[in-house]
Amino acid sequence: MRLVAEGVSFSYTGRPLLDDVALQCARGEAVAIMGPSGEGKSTLLALLGELLTPNAGRVGIVDDDGAWAPPGSSVAWVLQTVNMLPARSVVDNVALGAFTRGLSRADATERAQAALDRLGLAGREADQARLLSGGELQRMVVARGLISAAPFILADEPTGQLDDDTTQQVLQALLDCRPDKGLVVVTHDPAVARRCDRTLRLARHRLHDDA
Repeated sequence: MRLVAEGVSFSYTGRPLLDDVALQCARGEAVAIMGPSGEGKSTLLALLGELLTPNAGRVGIVDDDGAWAPPGSSVAWVLQTVNMLPARSVVDNVALGAFTRGLSRADATERAQAALDRLGLAGREADQARLLSGGELQRMVVARGLISAAPFILADEPTGQLDDDTTQQVLQALLDCRPDKGLVVVTHDPAVARRCDRTLRLARHRLHDDA
């Protein structure tokens, strides 16, 4: 199974941002996307997850027989802008995605607790999400993505608000989701990119292999 972008182009108000972009991420693979600010990295991620529609080309999940399907529920998100239910508990926020995709409440909560422990949030599970710091909220969102049933995770600067030690903790947790999941991570941090299997660089509207 692969997450594929084929011949994807996108413009904002007539200004070309992405032109004939091609990308593949196999389940079990971690792909980093780097490049200067404003080049369209987050836009590409939004196209991969169907938050935006390309002006040309197509994006989809391709199975082993070559059949295409929309990304839809096959992707889980770790975004720069944290989306949460502020008055609900931390463990409820993490368990929500898995629960709505078919796990029992008990199983979803158990998985959420394990992910929170792994990401250094043990003891905070009963707190309201609004009481967490920015870095703690980011770890909460990573935990939610890790326990999702989706086979691919799209992560936009998942370590941007974290110190060095916590960055390594979060990155290791994301990378350890392989081989069950594929990971596409937008990052400005070369140290994060080096831990991924491949790095692609977005420049002049297109993706290039990072030499």
